Amino acid sequence: MGRHAYVNPWVTGGLLALAVGCGAAPSLTPLPSAPPPRVESSADSPAGGWQPTPDAAFRHQAPEGSSEKAWDAPVAVETKLSNGMRVLFVPRPTLPIVAVQVVSPRGADQQPHPGMGSFLGAMLEQGTATRSALEISDAYLDIGADHGAWVEWDSTNAWIQVLPQHLHRGIEILADVFRNPSFAPAEVDRVRSQTLASIRQQADQPRVIVDNTVARTLYAGHPYGESLLGTEAALARITSAGLKALHRGTVVPQESFVVVVGNTTQEDVKAALEGAFGTWKGAAPPRRQVRAPAPQTRKIRVIDRKGAEQSNVAVASVGVARTTKDFDAVLMGNTVLGGMFTSRLNLNLREKHAFTYGAYSYFDMRHGPGPFVAGAAVDTPNTGAALKEILDEVERFCASPPTPEELSLALGRQVKSLPGRFESVAATARAMADLGLYGLPPDEFRQRPARFGGVTPGQVQTAAARYLDPDDMQIVIAGDLAAIRSQLQQVAFGPIEVVDAASSRVIETIPITGKTRSFTCKAP
Repeated sequence: MGRHAYVNPWVTGGLLALAVGCGAAPSLTPLPSAPPPRVESSADSPAGGWQPTPDAAFRHQAPEGSSEKAWDAPVAVETKLSNGMRVLFVPRPTLPIVAVQVVSPRGADQQPHPGMGSFLGAMLEQGTATRSALEISDAYLDIGADHGAWVEWDSTNAWIQVLPQHLHRGIEILADVFRNPSFAPAEVDRVRSQTLASIRQQADQPRVIVDNTVARTLYAGHPYGESLLGTEAALARITSAGLKALHRGTVVPQESFVVVVGNTTQEDVKAALEGAFGTWKGAAPPRRQVRAPAPQTRKIRVIDRKGAEQSNVAVASVGVARTTKDFDAVLMGNTVLGGMFTSRLNLNLREKHAFTYGAYSYFDMRHGPGPFVAGAAVDTPNTGAALKEILDEVERFCASPPTPEELSLALGRQVKSLPGRFESVAATARAMADLGLYGLPPDEFRQRPARFGGVTPGQVQTAAARYLDPDDMQIVIAGDLAAIRSQLQQVAFGPIEVVDAASSRVIETIPITGKTRSFTCKAP
């Protein structure tokens, strides 16, 4: 039986119907034009028949835009348990659910070697002193809880989301997971195998390869010098005893706090938390302070991906800590540079030159100064040209202030995206955890629109000149070396090093011809 493409017989514009039979030549048949729409008989058209659609009065003017609804970010109410642990509570009485997140403000930045902090986070739900991994899973399943545990650079976290009637039971399980993980050797080996598989999968992800190489380039010998997953060699050294020691120094009652968001009362929350955490005591060992790494000579590092049709480009430098006094100016400035669709980088590389589907920049702010990265995935023949445009945009940005129009767009982007951080109880808990992590006031998110609106072009320029000097930057590219070698030499940014994707070991050094490029942007 033949296959036939269906075409509406009343499509206008002289379309042709194409019917292809099995083994037969295609037959092209012109279609009739569609008749005008039919209207009912009326006093205006006594004979009835085909008439054009009458034009209604409302079509003569565009509809008025609706006014924006006022929105205020939630404000956390703070109390303390008997052992001194802080509790940040945000009521959401209209939602029949509660999210609870317990947080220690010590994370992977405290780990003795790469990947151990993230490994600890993966192990928190894999058994406690009184429950096996399966028993934890079953206990959560019995109350219909969503749950998870993880470690980031700045924090160790465990989280649940339950119906209000299961809050006390959920908090009891959560506290057991957070306080009493057993790190059973069999579970350690299982998680090790899973993590090794994840690390090996990264070999096929150019963006991840670039990010990992950026970390090794900017932070050699520093806590931030590897990805959160770590390396195969580092994972091989992880033991149950080592994880227990790291947990004792990372998850401490003196600094840990709890965020609760949802349909419950402050009194009920405190009673449940007091029973689960109130007896938890212990002194905190000194916290490892994360400082800026030593500056390095600028260079280009290339991970050779033979035959790649795109180059993943990153221009990176050591950025700022979350507690910087320039937070507002840095965030607003980065939005103008590469943090929104109408940013300078995106309008240049995507809209003007069509080098990429999207260009970006960001500051990863942590307890210590995390990386600044500007980049894009660009087509291979234009790798050098795109890299030059990124450097030009960074230099222009740190040498001249943004326009009022650019700041207005950035303000709209920041303010209008803020409600998205609070669209669920879990998202709200996650946002509120920042208050405890970085010592922010309870109404931090409510203050932001006015604060951001007060940022001036001069403040942005000062911050940009201080933190975005291209002379302090490093370039990392994953791409086809044979196709981009001469392009990178012509950029004349600095020595070109071909490095191994897994370790950033230098394989080859490529000299550049002529004088290296100089930049005019200098910090005040």
